[in-house]
Amino acid sequence: MRTNMFFVCFTCVLLVVSIAAVSDIYGQTAREKILEEAESRLRAIYERGEFRAKRFRADWLPDSSGYTVLEAVPGSEERVLVRYDAASGKRTVLDSSQRAEADGSEKISPDGRSVLYSDKGNLYIRDLHSNRKIPLTKNAADSSISNSQAVWSPDGKWIAFVQSDASDVRLRSVLVPGDPTYAEVKEVRFARIGETIETLRVGVVDSRGSETRWLSIPVPAEGFYLGQ
Repeated sequence: MRTNMFFVCFTCVLLVVSIAAVSDIYGQTAREKILEEAESRLRAIYERGEFRAKRFRADWLPDSSGYTVLEAVPGSEERVLVRYDAASGKRTVLDSSQRAEADGSEKISPDGRSVLYSDKGNLYIRDLHSNRKIPLTKNAADSSISNSQAVWSPDGKWIAFVQSDASDVRLRSVLVPGDPTYAEVKEVRFARIGETIETLRVGVVDSRGSETRWLSIPVPAEGFYLGQ
C-alpha cells in the first residue's frame, strides 16, 4: 500500500515538473517571437525606411488650377513632364521628350505651353508643342558666369533671374576622387571668409529672348547674397 502511494506521489511530482518546464519553454518561445517581430518592425522603420513618406516635388501653376511634376517612364531612365488638374485629377503629358539628365528645375509657364529651364549655366524656354527652344542668356558654357533662380511673371511675358559672376573669386586646387595612385587635381572657385565673393545682379528678359534689363540694386563693397 505504501509502495503504491509512493508511486502515485512520485508520478504527480514528475507531472507537475513537466508541466512547469513546458510552460516555461512556451513562454520563452512567445517572448522571443515578440522580440523578433519588434526588431523587424524597428529595422523597417529606421533602417529600411519602409514607413517613410515618399518625396514629392511638384510645381503649382500660378492660377492654382493644377501642378506639374516630372515622372519616371517605366522601363526607362527618361522622365516626362506631366500636368495634373487639381479639381478632376486629370493627368496630361506635357512633354514626352524630357531628357533623363534634367535636374527637376524646369518651370512651366502660366499658360502651360512652355517650360523654363537651365542648361550649363544658361536659361532657355522651350515650347512644349513645337519643341522650339529660345535662348534667354548666351554666356559661354566654360565661363565663370551662370544664370539661375529664374521665375515667370504672372502673365508669362517676362522672366526674372539672378546672374552670378565668379571671375574675381580665387581658384583653389582640389583632388578629384579616383585612383590615388594617379591622383588628379582640378581648380574650382572658392571664396574664404573675408575674400572676394561672386558678383550678383538681377536681370529681367521677355519670353522672346530680347535684350536683358538689369535692375539697379545698391551693392555694398563686400558684395551680397540673393536667395541663399
